[in-house]
Amino acid sequence: MPKIPKAAQERDAQASQQKILAAAEAVFAEKGFDGARVDEIAKRASVNKAMLYYYFQSKEKLLRALTDKHFKEMSEEKLRFIESLSSDEPVLAERLGEHMMGMFVKRRSFLRIIAIEALKNDEFARDIFRIVESAIPHLNTLAEKAGMDSEKLTRLKMNIFFFGFGPVLLYLTIGEQWTEYSGMDEQTFRQSFIEDFRPQFLC
Repeated sequence: MPKIPKAAQERDAQASQQKILAAAEAVFAEKGFDGARVDEIAKRASVNKAMLYYYFQSKEKLLRALTDKHFKEMSEEKLRFIESLSSDEPVLAERLGEHMMGMFVKRRSFLRIIAIEALKNDEFARDIFRIVESAIPHLNTLAEKAGMDSEKLTRLKMNIFFFGFGPVLLYLTIGEQWTEYSGMDEQTFRQSFIEDFRPQFLC
Protein backbone atom coordinates (compact mmCIF):
# COMPACT_ATOMS: atom_id res chain seq x y z
CA MET A 1 0.00 0.00 0.00
CA PRO A 2 1.54 3.34 -1.06
CA LYS A 3 2.61 5.68 1.73
CA ILE A 4 0.58 8.86 2.05
CA PRO A 5 2.80 11.93 1.58
CA LYS A 6 3.48 13.94 4.74
CA ALA A 7 1.94 17.10 3.26
CA ALA A 8 -1.31 15.21 2.55
CA GLN A 9 -1.33 13.80 6.08
CA GLU A 10 -0.95 17.31 7.51
CA ARG A 11 -3.78 18.62 5.33
CA ASP A 12 -6.02 15.76 6.46
CA ALA A 13 -5.15 16.41 10.10
CA GLN A 14 -5.92 20.12 9.77
CA ALA A 15 -9.19 19.37 8.00
CA SER A 16 -10.20 16.95 10.77
CA GLN A 17 -9.38 19.49 13.46
CA GLN A 18 -11.38 22.19 11.71
CA LYS A 19 -14.38 19.85 11.41
CA ILE A 20 -14.15 19.04 15.11
CA LEU A 21 -13.91 22.73 16.07
CA ALA A 22 -16.90 23.62 13.88
CA ALA A 23 -18.97 20.80 15.39
CA ALA A 24 -17.91 21.78 18.91
CA GLU A 25 -18.94 25.39 18.33
CA ALA A 26 -22.38 24.31 17.15
CA VAL A 27 -22.94 21.94 20.09
CA PHE A 28 -21.56 24.34 22.71
CA ALA A 29 -23.79 27.14 21.37
CA GLU A 30 -26.89 24.92 21.41
CA LYS A 31 -26.38 23.12 24.71
CA GLY A 32 -23.78 25.09 26.63
CA PHE A 33 -20.37 23.79 27.56
CA ASP A 34 -21.65 21.80 30.54
CA GLY A 35 -24.45 20.19 28.55
CA ALA A 36 -22.33 19.34 25.51
CA ARG A 37 -21.25 15.72 25.08
CA VAL A 38 -18.04 14.70 23.35
CA ASP A 39 -19.90 11.83 21.64
CA GLU A 40 -22.25 14.26 19.92
CA ILE A 41 -19.41 16.57 18.87
CA ALA A 42 -17.51 13.63 17.34
CA LYS A 43 -20.65 12.42 15.56
CA ARG A 44 -21.36 15.84 14.04
CA ALA A 45 -17.75 16.13 12.93
CA SER A 46 -17.93 12.66 11.37
CA VAL A 47 -14.90 11.48 13.33
CA ASN A 48 -14.52 8.91 16.07
CA LYS A 49 -14.13 9.94 19.69
CA ALA A 50 -10.57 8.62 19.81
CA MET A 51 -9.55 11.05 17.06
CA LEU A 52 -11.16 13.95 18.90
CA TYR A 53 -9.25 13.12 22.07
CA TYR A 54 -6.04 12.62 20.07
CA TYR A 55 -6.18 16.22 18.85
CA PHE A 56 -7.74 17.98 21.86
CA GLN A 57 -7.36 15.66 24.90
CA SER A 58 -10.44 17.01 26.74
CA LYS A 59 -13.60 19.05 26.33
CA GLU A 60 -11.93 21.92 28.20
CA LYS A 61 -8.97 21.96 25.81
CA LEU A 62 -11.38 21.82 22.89
CA LEU A 63 -13.11 24.98 24.11
CA ARG A 64 -9.75 26.67 24.64
CA ALA A 65 -8.67 25.73 21.10
CA LEU A 66 -11.93 27.13 19.73
CA THR A 67 -11.39 30.38 21.63
CA ASP A 68 -7.77 30.69 20.44
CA LYS A 69 -8.91 30.04 16.87
CA HIS A 70 -11.39 32.91 16.92
CA PHE A 71 -8.95 35.35 18.53
CA LYS A 72 -6.31 34.47 15.94
CA GLU A 73 -8.81 35.03 13.13
CA MET A 74 -9.95 38.35 14.63
CA SER A 75 -6.34 39.54 14.81
CA GLU A 76 -5.83 38.60 11.16
CA GLU A 77 -9.04 40.38 10.13
CA LYS A 78 -7.99 43.48 12.08
CA LEU A 79 -4.64 43.48 10.26
CA ARG A 80 -6.35 43.20 6.87
CA PHE A 81 -8.67 46.06 7.82
CA ILE A 82 -5.69 48.24 8.77
CA GLU A 83 -3.95 47.37 5.50
CA SER A 84 -7.09 48.34 3.57
CA LEU A 85 -6.79 51.92 4.83
CA SER A 86 -4.67 54.35 2.87
CA SER A 87 -1.65 55.69 4.71
CA ASP A 88 -3.25 59.09 5.34
CA GLU A 89 -6.80 57.87 6.01
CA PRO A 90 -8.06 58.06 9.60
CA VAL A 91 -9.95 55.14 11.09
CA LEU A 92 -13.37 56.65 10.51
CA ALA A 93 -16.05 55.78 13.04
CA GLU A 94 -18.46 54.47 10.40
CA ARG A 95 -15.89 52.16 8.78
CA LEU A 96 -14.69 51.01 12.17
CA GLY A 97 -18.25 50.26 13.24
CA GLU A 98 -18.90 48.23 10.10
CA HIS A 99 -15.63 46.35 10.61
CA MET A 100 -16.47 45.49 14.21
CA MET A 101 -20.07 44.52 13.47
CA GLY A 102 -18.98 42.29 10.61
CA MET A 103 -16.46 40.53 12.84
CA PHE A 104 -19.02 39.91 15.55
CA VAL A 105 -22.02 38.96 13.39
CA LYS A 106 -20.24 35.96 11.91
CA ARG A 107 -19.18 34.90 15.41
CA ARG A 108 -22.65 34.91 16.90
CA SER A 109 -22.38 31.31 18.13
CA PHE A 110 -18.92 31.80 19.59
CA LEU A 111 -19.98 34.97 21.40
CA ARG A 112 -22.91 33.10 22.94
CA ILE A 113 -20.53 30.41 24.21
CA ILE A 114 -17.91 32.73 25.63
CA ALA A 115 -20.47 35.05 27.24
CA ILE A 116 -22.02 32.14 29.16
CA GLU A 117 -18.63 30.76 30.18
CA ALA A 118 -17.44 34.21 31.29
CA LEU A 119 -20.14 34.18 33.99
CA LYS A 120 -18.66 30.99 35.45
CA ASN A 121 -14.97 31.16 34.68
CA ASP A 122 -12.58 34.08 35.24
CA GLU A 123 -10.34 32.87 32.41
CA PHE A 124 -13.13 33.32 29.87
CA ALA A 125 -14.16 36.62 31.45
CA ARG A 126 -10.67 37.89 30.65
CA ASP A 127 -11.05 36.55 27.11
CA ILE A 128 -14.27 38.44 26.53
CA PHE A 129 -12.65 41.63 27.83
CA ARG A 130 -9.80 41.13 25.34
CA ILE A 131 -12.24 41.23 22.45
CA VAL A 132 -12.13 45.04 22.46
CA GLU A 133 -8.39 45.08 21.77
CA SER A 134 -8.68 42.24 19.25
CA ALA A 135 -11.31 44.05 17.21
CA ILE A 136 -10.31 47.72 17.27
CA PRO A 137 -7.31 48.72 15.13
CA HIS A 138 -4.59 50.90 16.64
CA LEU A 139 -6.49 51.45 19.90
CA ASN A 140 -3.38 51.72 22.08
CA THR A 141 -1.46 53.67 19.42
CA LEU A 142 -4.29 56.15 18.88
CA ALA A 143 -4.63 56.66 22.62
CA GLU A 144 -0.91 57.28 22.91
CA LYS A 145 -0.99 59.85 20.08
CA ALA A 146 -3.90 61.56 21.82
CA GLY A 147 -1.79 61.89 24.95
CA MET A 148 -3.92 59.57 27.07
CA ASP A 149 -2.39 58.29 30.25
CA SER A 150 -3.01 54.69 31.36
CA GLU A 151 -5.98 55.67 33.54
CA LYS A 152 -7.77 57.42 30.66
CA LEU A 153 -7.00 54.54 28.30
CA THR A 154 -8.47 52.07 30.77
CA ARG A 155 -11.58 54.22 31.05
CA LEU A 156 -11.85 54.41 27.25
CA LYS A 157 -11.68 50.61 27.03
CA MET A 158 -14.32 50.36 29.74
CA ASN A 159 -16.65 52.64 27.79
CA ILE A 160 -16.05 50.79 24.53
CA PHE A 161 -16.70 47.43 26.16
CA PHE A 162 -19.80 48.26 28.21
CA PHE A 163 -21.44 50.86 25.97
CA GLY A 164 -20.20 49.65 22.59
CA PHE A 165 -19.54 45.93 22.63
CA GLY A 166 -22.03 45.13 25.43
CA PRO A 167 -25.15 46.12 23.47
CA VAL A 168 -23.83 44.34 20.37
CA LEU A 169 -23.23 41.21 22.43
CA LEU A 170 -26.81 41.24 23.69
CA TYR A 171 -28.14 41.97 20.21
CA LEU A 172 -26.28 39.01 18.72
CA THR A 173 -26.78 36.48 21.51
CA ILE A 174 -30.36 37.03 22.67
CA GLY A 175 -31.80 39.21 19.91
CA GLU A 176 -33.76 36.31 18.48
CA GLN A 177 -35.43 35.73 21.85
CA TRP A 178 -36.29 39.43 22.00
CA THR A 179 -38.10 39.30 18.66
CA GLU A 180 -40.12 36.32 19.89
CA TYR A 181 -40.95 38.10 23.15
CA SER A 182 -41.79 41.46 21.57
CA GLY A 183 -43.41 40.28 18.36
CA MET A 184 -41.02 42.44 16.32
CA ASP A 185 -39.95 40.84 13.06
CA GLU A 186 -36.22 40.15 12.66
CA GLN A 187 -35.63 42.59 9.80
CA THR A 188 -37.27 45.48 11.66
CA PHE A 189 -35.35 44.57 14.82
CA ARG A 190 -32.03 44.51 13.01
CA GLN A 191 -32.66 47.79 11.20
CA SER A 192 -33.92 49.51 14.35
CA PHE A 193 -30.96 48.34 16.43
CA ILE A 194 -28.39 49.54 13.91
CA GLU A 195 -30.14 52.88 13.38
CA ASP A 196 -30.37 53.54 17.12
CA PHE A 197 -26.94 52.16 18.00
CA ARG A 198 -24.93 54.00 15.36
CA PRO A 199 -25.53 57.62 16.51
CA GLN A 200 -25.09 56.73 20.17
CA PHE A 201 -21.76 54.97 19.84
CA LEU A 202 -20.22 55.56 16.45
CA CYS A 203 -20.78 59.27 16.01
